[in-house]
Amino acid sequence: MVETDSAEKLQKATQDYLDKSKQHLGDDNIETVVKNGDFGESILSTAAELKVDIIVMGTHSRRGLEKILMGSVAEKVLHHCLIPLFIIPTKTSEKK
Repeated sequence: MVETDSAEKLQKATQDYLDKSKQHLGDDNIETVVKNGDFGESILSTAAELKVDIIVMGTHSRRGLEKILMGSVAEKVLHHCLIPLFIIPTKTSEKK
């Protein structure tokens, strides 16, 4: 379990990172949201609350062979999403 102080610091650091990313992109229409809870459920519920047009997310695929193409969070969102979803693989390929 994460201590409240640590959780608050993590939430603030996350929001700061998102604010800097938004500033870098230069688009005031971007809305950032930081929530606690199950990642997949939080993404889906927030998308519904905000009535977003599309969800864009990255995936590492770190959960075993059955998840080679996408991680479990991306897979959950994919299977329950009712709006367009764009999944970007973020794992770099190794050179052979």
